[in-house]
Amino acid sequence: MNTSQGILRSTFTSLIGWLFLVLGLLLSGFVYSQTEANLYNVGYGYYNVYLLAREDNILLIDSGLPNKIKKLERRIRKVGYQPAEVQWMVLTHYHADHVGAAAWFQQNYGTKIIMHRDELPIAQKGSFDSLKIVTPNKLLGKIAYSQVIWEFPPFTPDILVDSTYNLSQHGFEATIHTVRGHTKGSLIVSMKDKVFVGDLVRGGLFLNERKPRIHFFAKDFKKVSETIQRLAQEPYKQWYPGHGGVLEQEKIQKFFRKNIKHLNNTAHE
Repeated sequence: MNTSQGILRSTFTSLIGWLFLVLGLLLSGFVYSQTEANLYNVGYGYYNVYLLAREDNILLIDSGLPNKIKKLERRIRKVGYQPAEVQWMVLTHYHADHVGAAAWFQQNYGTKIIMHRDELPIAQKGSFDSLKIVTPNKLLGKIAYSQVIWEFPPFTPDILVDSTYNLSQHGFEATIHTVRGHTKGSLIVSMKDKVFVGDLVRGGLFLNERKPRIHFFAKDFKKVSETIQRLAQEPYKQWYPGHGGVLEQEKIQKFFRKNIKHLNNTAHE
């Protein structure tokens, strides 16, 4: 491939990437959704941010993009709360579309940040060298990969998780677990028959489709496969991903059986 062909391919990929992202944001819904009492999705477009409320105690799971903080604050107010009331924030991993508002909430509202210990150096740096960390998955993964934001306001988490962490001490009947695969120190949050899985899997790109999909990219798809297999045997009814609609456990099980070979093969590409 000569230089001009490389430039054309790069430009085409970038344009297609923007088209996919714009369409996804337009079609995946702009208003917040209440999934059940005291549980809301206050995210926007294709980016989910979950708000759990227990009396005067509020916890966010992830925080969205660094350039959409004001939008996130408006979403929180729409469901009847104030950003300053957010006492806790669990970050499932260090990617900028999940940790973007962490520094702002910590500095302005005193929100306590919970994150895995392995993610600490990147959180404090506020950037990461993506090419050494993630493995694009097929064409759509490469397109999404080309649009990733690599920087975010740096911060230091208040609580570092090594394996598991019980949130009951903060008023929430939920537990944080470490899962390897998407990043070295990814976390999920289990709460009775629900599990908030970050980017372990995703929902469909359009209209918040509730059909499981392999995520665009990951550090180790084989570990992703192992984690999905293990969680699919747990008594969860619903999976809450970082992108797309809520996923039913039964669909996750079917998804895993269909895609296990691809997930394991991708790990070695």
